[in-house]
Amino acid sequence: MALGSSTASANQFCLNLKGQLCVTLTPDPATNPVDTDHTVTAAATVDGDPLGAVFDAGFAVYDGPNAGQTGVVPLGAGGTADFTYSGSGGAGTDSIVVVLCDIAQDCQGYVDGCAQDGSTCLSTIAADCQPQLGPARVSAAGIQNFCIGPATAVKNWEDPTPTPSPTPFDVNAGGQSPAPTPAQLPASGGTTGNAGTPWTLVALIGAVMMLSGGGALVLARRRVTDR
Repeated sequence: MALGSSTASANQFCLNLKGQLCVTLTPDPATNPVDTDHTVTAAATVDGDPLGAVFDAGFAVYDGPNAGQTGVVPLGAGGTADFTYSGSGGAGTDSIVVVLCDIAQDCQGYVDGCAQDGSTCLSTIAADCQPQLGPARVSAAGIQNFCIGPATAVKNWEDPTPTPSPTPFDVNAGGQSPAPTPAQLPASGGTTGNAGTPWTLVALIGAVMMLSGGGALVLARRRVTDR
């Protein structure tokens, strides 16, 4: 492996520098509903063992609906640092980057640059970090400093709210009773010699009244008794 190079996975970056020094960003990938929080963890190891609290981790969401959120977190004794941010930007896919620095201000500068211009974020870190390793850059305070990265991860945000189906138009809205069909009506009333009105005609007259007056149609049948 070269002095500074990425591994086969984008979420890990390793260096050969007095042992294999790696930073890994997890989880990758991950999926959550929108408007929740997401936490990524940077883990620093040397030859597979926790590196310890010797670096700061700079995190940035450099692309996606939540681009611009950043944080700088010191590594703990176990060689890890967590970064939590809000998925309030809506559905989509975020790209997250981490870089390790031995001076916190360096990490802050990198993540600020990622927040301002995500398109150059990874190339800036890759170009600026690696030359610092040999020979190491010397700050104004005379401290040799360098950074390790970038390692990246992706985060998918999904909107769990179902899209409501359109409500069909109800022709009987407003409490109106539907007009009966001729087949639903009884036979014509009356006896021989009476002027019985066919129920089909009653239905037609009632439908016209309902359409013109908007009221409920009430059908009544008179029972005719022979005497």
